[in-house]
Amino acid sequence: KLNLIKVDVIGRMKEDYDFLTEVRRFLGACVFYRIWISYFVHIADLLYELLRKGYRFKWEERHIQAMQRLKKLLMSFSILRKVDYKCNRPVIFTVDASLIVVGWAVGQDDSNGSRFAVRFGVKVLSIRQRAYSQVKREFWGVVSVMKAEKDYLIGTVVVIETDCLLLFGMIINCLTSDIVMLRWIVYIKSLNSEFKHIIGKDNLVADMLSRARYEREDEMVEDIDDVGLKFYLISNFNREDKLFFEEFYEGELLDIGYYLNTLSKQGNWFTEKFKQIRKKVYGFLLRDGFLWKRSKKGIGMS
Repeated sequence: KLNLIKVDVIGRMKEDYDFLTEVRRFLGACVFYRIWISYFVHIADLLYELLRKGYRFKWEERHIQAMQRLKKLLMSFSILRKVDYKCNRPVIFTVDASLIVVGWAVGQDDSNGSRFAVRFGVKVLSIRQRAYSQVKREFWGVVSVMKAEKDYLIGTVVVIETDCLLLFGMIINCLTSDIVMLRWIVYIKSLNSEFKHIIGKDNLVADMLSRARYEREDEMVEDIDDVGLKFYLISNFNREDKLFFEEFYEGELLDIGYYLNTLSKQGNWFTEKFKQIRKKVYGFLLRDGFLWKRSKKGIGMS
């Protein structure tokens, strides 16, 4: 049985278009999955006629019906599938942020390299979040995806696709003085995902979702930016278990473990030492009470 939560955002998309750009975005998202849609050209022809040179744009009932048919197909078994955890192919999160909405699509490539969808998601920005700079909105978009879809982060390789190139340098080098964004960086790095830059024209689905308007948008607003102090507890152990087994560590590793456990400066740390620990901490993560070291070959226990 199809899980309607996975496609709820598609069903809630408004169908009253006033501009050609809105039609182009919707068709672009449909084209991305066209290999899974039978008779796509015939169904979408009514919408494509609006894009033809010399055609006067007029949104009518027949166009609404064509859009409804395509929306139903986007919510069908032909496009939506379960994640295959045995194939060793990554789960891919594609994300984009506009002035009002963060949109994303979770998918996976099949053995032929064709992308199918796992689920679609949207978060409507609050009034305060809409005042963020574009980079910070994109940043919050990535964090929103990882918070909402963290179940897919366990047990598989996850690739985050975004067309915002500036994010990569900020995340890798921690290049920001914004305290909130620094916490987001720690959160993102703790989940050990890979990042991939894609050009805008390849970001069709997330771009459409982030610029569409939805029914009952007030239900999609999340005005909480903080990821919390114990965000890295995504494994299945009880939250009352010990978060850091300090008795197994000493020296620098002990300091790194303390910081990952509390995300705060210890009383006996001088400012220079604290800066050094913050630089080195990005090479580690805390999982099940133990320190794990990141490397190009994977994660190993310290």
